Amino acid sequence: MHKTLLTMCYLLCMLLTTACYNDYDASEKVARMDILSRFNAEGKAYLTVQIPLGGGAGTRAVTFDDGDGDEWKVRNIYILIFAGTSESNAKFASAYKVESPSLSLSAFEQVTATATITINDANLNTGDKLFPFIVVNNNTSAITTSAFPATSVAFANGGSPVVLTSSSTFADLANVTIADIKDASGYFLMTNATLADGNTTSANIFRLPEMSPTFFFPTEAESQGNPAAHISVERLAAKTTVTNSITSHYILGNPRATFASDGSDMAFALDNYNTRSYAYRHLPAVSYQRFVETASIDGHSPLAYRTYWGEDVNYSGNSGLAYTSHATYLAYTDEQKTAFWHAMGSNAYCAENTFNVSNMKDDCTTSVLVRLQLNSGLDFYTTSVTGQDIVFQLPRNEVSEEGTSASSSFSRRRSGKVTYDGTDYATIDDYLRTWLMENSSAFRTWVSTYAAGDPRHVNIAVSTPAGGGTATVTAVTQTARSSGTTGATAFNTLETTGLAAYINNNVTLKFYDDGYCYYRVPIRHFTNTETPWQSTPAMTNNTTAQAYSAAAATAAGGSGADATFLGRYGMVRNNWYDISITSVTHIGSPVIPALTTNADDKVEQLLNTTLSISGWTTHNQNL
Repeated sequence: MHKTLLTMCYLLCMLLTTACYNDYDASEKVARMDILSRFNAEGKAYLTVQIPLGGGAGTRAVTFDDGDGDEWKVRNIYILIFAGTSESNAKFASAYKVESPSLSLSAFEQVTATATITINDANLNTGDKLFPFIVVNNNTSAITTSAFPATSVAFANGGSPVVLTSSSTFADLANVTIADIKDASGYFLMTNATLADGNTTSANIFRLPEMSPTFFFPTEAESQGNPAAHISVERLAAKTTVTNSITSHYILGNPRATFASDGSDMAFALDNYNTRSYAYRHLPAVSYQRFVETASIDGHSPLAYRTYWGEDVNYSGNSGLAYTSHATYLAYTDEQKTAFWHAMGSNAYCAENTFNVSNMKDDCTTSVLVRLQLNSGLDFYTTSVTGQDIVFQLPRNEVSEEGTSASSSFSRRRSGKVTYDGTDYATIDDYLRTWLMENSSAFRTWVSTYAAGDPRHVNIAVSTPAGGGTATVTAVTQTARSSGTTGATAFNTLETTGLAAYINNNVTLKFYDDGYCYYRVPIRHFTNTETPWQSTPAMTNNTTAQAYSAAAATAAGGSGADATFLGRYGMVRNNWYDISITSVTHIGSPVIPALTTNADDKVEQLLNTTLSISGWTTHNQNL
């Protein structure tokens, strides 16, 4: 076949999951017109395709937001044409590239572009309909083919290339993964949105819009007035913004632990996110009916509905492609560690990460790490005994002493005061001396006998682990009695039996290097009222046990509970997670918290936040 098809593409730059469906009547769809008959005498046919980035309110209390203009930038558009009678059996026919489409970023809600391309019809057959798959802002981790038009297209697929040829179906893209969701120039990779043709359990999921032969025209003007398909695309990236909405700039209940009111003492980073995304969002069936919009997208016939969930490359566990984690951070250079943290109010992007109930655990969940610097960056300790109520300073053992006897005239004076805002604060060695007096009768007896009852004649040295962490008492010494005296010998015997070990075995000491503490906040996709789920189409508030236990979920009426009962945590592509920190209730960890196998709802959070997702679909989470 030597006929060619001239296509005019109206490209309305993209946002979330909008209309990816045809604008032709059902009666026209039934008319199985031969696509080859639509070519004119010159062997050309004209086709107009619209690619909208749709907005509009949803009915699931979902909100949409345009985001930033740069997030809409388009550098190139690749159009892959599949031909057949349905998405499931259509085979790859040909591919085309639109380079540098003309866009107007000043009105990115309604950006349009026009381009003319020549389509090779060599792989088209009588009775075919065309199904386009769009890749916007391609990069080298996606399509690697360089010459277009093309009748074969290669995807990098992480080093195991997948090549589409005339014998390939859309299913051959099912397991293709892409690493670079956003390139160095800030262009976001986008592909077809995953939509539903209804909002009941009998509805079907589709990604490829069907272009009927009735919308191929012999003239360009007719084509422009009758678009053949609306192709919705969505970004592969998930977006997170963390803002500081705190009004009390100290740890609640602990005014001695303060931080800056302008937010300069706080930063955030993303942790434990997937390193790859599928080439398109996976949603196997509308058995996940509760994740389909209840109202159809305006202006589309047959009807099309947005969907709100997906399965990522590690959906059934974390044994697949690696997550990035704080272990990577610890291996960074100082310069990389600085770049790892984002200023409050800025945006961070990563690959999506979702999971079934059995994997709704801390070590499978993408989190926000928050770093807070307390007390203007001064080092401090906390103890397991006092909890987080008191901030203890470094040991201050430099003193001047009068006398070396246990008489009442014996005194010890500090050489300098340690203050925050002019207020004396306890030091860690002062606290531990008091703790020994209260908990060790042997120590108390020695102090009473040889140090006039004053434990300040005992020095306690505590470690300062670099970067913060668990500290230990390294030595306990005395100054009340000179070497060789009975009192000195008695103390040495006491220390030999383990004063330092006694403290370390009973008191957990945390050292905060430069005053930094850290918090982990799992990112939540669904609200508490949206999940847990019931297996029937209606949503109800199941118990926590039903949400987390496959057996309990099945007993409650579910079948295949792991597949049906999905967790509320996770990140979905083209969703915007806006996390607002409203207060800090406790001093955090002195190091980035380690990942655990605890269920997400059981992971301790020491921040209060609100989360919102947005056109980008937005989620708000207040902490």
